[in-house]
Amino acid sequence: MNVGIPANLDPDSGTTFGIYNAATSTNRTTGIRSYAANTYYKFAAHRSNLVVLTEAQATKVELDKSGKDVIARGVSFQFKGKIFTAKAKKEVILSAGTLLTPQLLELSGIGNTNVLKKHHITPKVDLPGVGENYQDHILVSTTYELKKGFVTYDNIGYNATLGAAAEAQHQKTHDGPLTASNSMLSYIDLYYLASSGKIAHMHRSLWEDLEKEKPTPLQKEQYRIQELWLRKKMGNVEIILHPGKPITDHSSEELADDAELIRILWTDPEEQHFLYFNYYVHSTSVLSWKYCGLFWPLATWSVGLYHLQHLNTSDPLTPPNIDPNYLSKRIDQSILVESVKFADKIAKAEPLASMLVARQDPSPDVNSDEDLTKWVKDNVRTLHHPIGTAAMAPKSLGGVVDDKLKVYGTSNLRVVDASVIPMHLAAHLQRTIYGIAEKAADIIKNDSGL
Repeated sequence: MNVGIPANLDPDSGTTFGIYNAATSTNRTTGIRSYAANTYYKFAAHRSNLVVLTEAQATKVELDKSGKDVIARGVSFQFKGKIFTAKAKKEVILSAGTLLTPQLLELSGIGNTNVLKKHHITPKVDLPGVGENYQDHILVSTTYELKKGFVTYDNIGYNATLGAAAEAQHQKTHDGPLTASNSMLSYIDLYYLASSGKIAHMHRSLWEDLEKEKPTPLQKEQYRIQELWLRKKMGNVEIILHPGKPITDHSSEELADDAELIRILWTDPEEQHFLYFNYYVHSTSVLSWKYCGLFWPLATWSVGLYHLQHLNTSDPLTPPNIDPNYLSKRIDQSILVESVKFADKIAKAEPLASMLVARQDPSPDVNSDEDLTKWVKDNVRTLHHPIGTAAMAPKSLGGVVDDKLKVYGTSNLRVVDASVIPMHLAAHLQRTIYGIAEKAADIIKNDSGL
């Protein structure tokens, strides 16, 4: 890229720094989506010992105290208004995800004793780390208007004739505009965004903010590692380029899923086309573009590390009470502000400079650090990469599961999902979670003597 970011020809090597083309869950030979449902599940669905029950809600892991450890005897769940219990012969594997795994643990009597007693739940295992350490990747998106003549998702969204033609082409030959995806990713460090002086100021503000709080032992260890990451040549910010105007006003309507971002269902009489930059803040800082611009930090200092997700009520069907604590650390705000400035730098470099009309969001008059900070606070949102609420870490640091994914204090209850990841990654979560599941399968087979 003409702003100095190098190409990464082997992003699967473990080093994601630079620009590369991501697989985006697509079989590049057939052009068809490739993910857990049509690979893992499809080839195991016929097995007599596998039953997948949809539209069922797990409500509790049934636990018994026997000697030193607690034993998981089964799982209760609600299905069509009735409560059932599936009994376990060997062990129970909890894969409810970062948001609901800690809720189920607490409903079952595993967690901070004070929280459990508050909701009249009998404590079975005192594990204060349950529901702590919530971390996420957050993002802001900048938008640039494209000159006429360029094909984007907007062509399909605004023009019913072109949209129908694209759909017909996809149905017939499995190619065309509807097979496109946001596959260009770029991971950069802070030195692309700001001067050494500004980065030093970010570090000072970080430690000033940290001195005002009382971090847990796990947080202290995470802060030490993350601070080292900020000084290294590694992906602290991600940029994704998206060809089309994004939906950013989530308050105006409920979005069924992220497909709405791709389908672009607006009507625009002037048929303006947009370039969208996404900037993401992960627990390692990220940026991103889309024929607009998405940027996010991959190592978010505010979002995780200690903010809670605990029971709002003892009713298992009531969602947990979540406080993500976004942007509570000034360094996250600063990274996103500098990311918006970097988007302008990219937009003014060729080949984009000759393709663009002007920045649309934030508006061109939003330029000062003060105004950009306000815009970031008003527009930041989640990238839906939550982790960490049942962290794999030593129990003494606040961990919930050990290196075999077993919940401390239990003999046969494991957690296999993103909640066990103790601190955030400079990457999207999908393949990492697949890797955790593969490793868990090997651990379980080995423990069973298989």
